[in-house]
Amino acid sequence: MKKRLAYALATLLLLTGCASGGQAGQVAGSTPAADASTAADREPMSIEEAAAYFLKHVCPMNAMADEYDDVYLAAYAEAEEGGAPSLGSLTEASAEMRDAARDLADAFSDEDILWPSVIEEEIEPLLDVQYDYIASMAVLANAKTTDQFFFLMSGVEQKAALSNGGAISQEIRAKLNLSADPVYSCRNYTSS
Repeated sequence: MKKRLAYALATLLLLTGCASGGQAGQVAGSTPAADASTAADREPMSIEEAAAYFLKHVCPMNAMADEYDDVYLAAYAEAEEGGAPSLGSLTEASAEMRDAARDLADAFSDEDILWPSVIEEEIEPLLDVQYDYIASMAVLANAKTTDQFFFLMSGVEQKAALSNGGAISQEIRAKLNLSADPVYSCRNYTSS
């Protein structure tokens, strides 16, 4: 567990940045024919627009994951030294990550966002992994003891390690002409 949590969760966070564009339900008061013609009239984002949208939403989330990692690692180190880390700081940080991850998923599942065809096949599995991450953070946010939190975190880390999210993320990055290095590609998008 000495490795950084952000690295373990990177497969979930770095891949979240794209979502379904056009699979949302019908808008109240509209007709199916009107919805179909409206969608058909819209143009998908260009590769450049999609790349900018991806980074605009993913990079701040990655920065937040680093902050989350700092809270987690400090608590873990304190527990390893026989101390009693604050459960409140762990669950509060997890709740903040859950909510931010949900906001990210909402941004990328916006029905008004039409992704370029080159990444359409990667969008749905990417979003599936993001929703799994939201669920994991929700479980951590509701831990009742620090022991329970650390036990649950080991499951989250295992799930992240087994996820194919990193591969999906790298495929999207390649198709959007983005660097494979998320730190490098986020240098102009990460808020301080």
